[in-house]
Amino acid sequence: MIAHFKSMDKEGNINSFETKCEYKNGIFIFNDLATENTIIYVTITDKSVTITRKGNTNMELLLSLDEKTLGNYKNNLGLEFEFIVKTNELVINNNQIYADYSLFVENDLVNQQKMWLLFK
Repeated sequence: MIAHFKSMDKEGNINSFETKCEYKNGIFIFNDLATENTIIYVTITDKSVTITRKGNTNMELLLSLDEKTLGNYKNNLGLEFEFIVKTNELVINNNQIYADYSLFVENDLVNQQKMWLLFK
């Protein structure tokens, strides 16, 4: 199986890659080609998507439509913070995901992301 990943921030910066993917116990697992030595774990339910990164970058991100959720980020250079995620749009269709979400740190909007994921 191949994971197709694409994201775009509010400035229009695009991150896109395709990589080999495994599916184990309801979780999609693949290498994060945007961050060295990091693996991405994606869990999909009917109403939410959880994205966990482990390795040089550790991150927990829960996307749930019209909910504010708490996330966290930490990298091997010592940068560490918590953030709030507001999911503005979330479409889950079989093994396809589209999400539009806002990230807030200390109540300040720091980024708006659009993300596409396809597993096939």
